[in-house]
Amino acid sequence: MAQNDVYVEVMRKKAHIFISLPESSNILELKKTVAGILKVPVEDQLLKFRKNTQEEWRELENTQTLSECHIHSGSATAQCPAQIALIIQSEDAAVDIEPLSAPPPIPDAMRPEAAQPAADAN
Repeated sequence: MAQNDVYVEVMRKKAHIFISLPESSNILELKKTVAGILKVPVEDQLLKFRKNTQEEWRELENTQTLSECHIHSGSATAQCPAQIALIIQSEDAAVDIEPLSAPPPIPDAMRPEAAQPAADAN
């Protein structure tokens, strides 16, 4: 049976890291991946998750699997990854995330409807 991957965006200040892991991975495995990228020791990381913006951030336990944390392949896709806040316990007291900048609008000449010539009506 093929393993379903989930996609997460681990965020702290201006850092936004996109990671894919099997749905059955536990939080400790996610922390090890983050440690390899950011060089922050696993024991100094605190990861928090919320399903939507109306919820409070809740701490994720090392032994929990991603699916137990309600992070699964149906909701954490490449187009819409689960957002997880990273708190470095020796530096941060709370969740501190700066949003990514939005891309500029697509010029009219590059829009799909403008790129195709209109069909002649006979």
